Order: sequence, then structure tokens, then C-alpha cells
Amino acid sequence: MILALYFFSLLLAIGLEATIFSVPLTLVSIIALCVMQRKEWVYIVAVAAGLLLDSLTFRPLGVNALFFLIAVGLIFLYQKKFETHHMLFGVLFSLVASGIYLVLFTNEPFVASMCSVAGLSSLIFGLPFFFQSFPKKTPANFIL
Repeated sequence: MILALYFFSLLLAIGLEATIFSVPLTLVSIIALCVMQRKEWVYIVAVAAGLLLDSLTFRPLGVNALFFLIAVGLIFLYQKKFETHHMLFGVLFSLVASGIYLVLFTNEPFVASMCSVAGLSSLIFGLPFFFQSFPKKTPANFIL
């Protein structure tokens, strides 16, 4: 069920990035998938999403796939050196990778796109950690 939600959000991000937004939504989605799942099949998903995004945005085939593959590879490379499962790592890595992506591939306003990426990645990485940090209230520990 969770994987279906990840793939639906990834397809939605690809569709929105290819048609309406110039913000790297697909990159943020792939980074979130990589940080939260920590499985090697994310490489295949990154290449497939990059090729699909390339074909929908009429860029040279494989450019986005290569960038996504490098981003996922860096996350797996630094998985043991940094706490990659932490919220701050996900937000900062999303900001740095999105900044490089925007400089290389788009001619859009940099500051506005980075602000939207910061808000989106804070929301994506912050909500699961916010809900994990508070214990669920059960009738045994519920105080009136």
C-alpha cells in the first residue's frame, strides 16, 4: 500500500513537472523514496522516471535519468557516513540537488523555485518524522 502511494506520487510529480511546474518535483520525490525506503530498486525507479520525464519534456533522452541516478548514488554512498534517515538530511540534500538541477536544466527564477522546493521537501520529510515522534494516545495513557 505504501509503495503504491510512492509510485502514484512519483507519477503525479512527473506529470506536473512535465506540464505545469518547472520545479524539480520528480527529483524531490525520488530523493524521498530513496531516503525512506533505502532499497536498491530505487535505482531502477530513478532511471525509469528520468527517461519518462525526458520523453515528456523533449529533452535529450537520458539527461534526467543520469542526474537522478547520480543523486540516488550519492545518497547510498553517504548512507553510512551521515544519518540519511534524518529529516534534516533529506531537506538539505533536496535543496542542494534541486539547486544544481535548476542551474543545469532550467532558465526559471532560481529563488522562487528554491523556496518552493524548501517548503515541499520540508513537508515531505517533516510529516513522517512529526508523526513518529509523538506517541499515539490510547485509552490507557489518555488523561482527561
